Amino acid sequence: MLEKRTKMFVLIFLIFALLAIGILDTSRRVRVNLSKPPGQAPIRKVDITLAQDQHDQLFEQLRKFADKNALAIRISQTDPSGENFLVYMWSADIKVIGVDSGDPGLFEIGFYNSDEERPVPESFFDEEVSDLESFISEIPNVTFSVKE
Repeated sequence: MLEKRTKMFVLIFLIFALLAIGILDTSRRVRVNLSKPPGQAPIRKVDITLAQDQHDQLFEQLRKFADKNALAIRISQTDPSGENFLVYMWSADIKVIGVDSGDPGLFEIGFYNSDEERPVPESFFDEEVSDLESFISEIPNVTFSVKE
């Protein structure tokens, strides 16, 4: 009888453990939302035009930019072909989201406030864009343009 209760207890414990892991895994994915903030327009937009084989160079420069500006960074492939990527950089103050557009060779980056109730001064975004441009300019044959 005791053995049967022990087995039942272990089974129930395992079920709850699996449910807890599933909930934690799902909540972690929700917490790191890799899309544009809903209803939020970017404070600054940047277009980077590059050859398809220059993604690695772009990511290296974006990592340097993130390190210099104390931003966490995540780079994800968005399709099985390996040709489209999403870059998400963030801090307590700002979010920077970059995606391959529908046009081959065009990478779009948007700068956002992390908290719209405590916005960062727009001059800060100008400095960030200028800083990003200096890193991107190290990649040969790449164009960098700020969109209004």
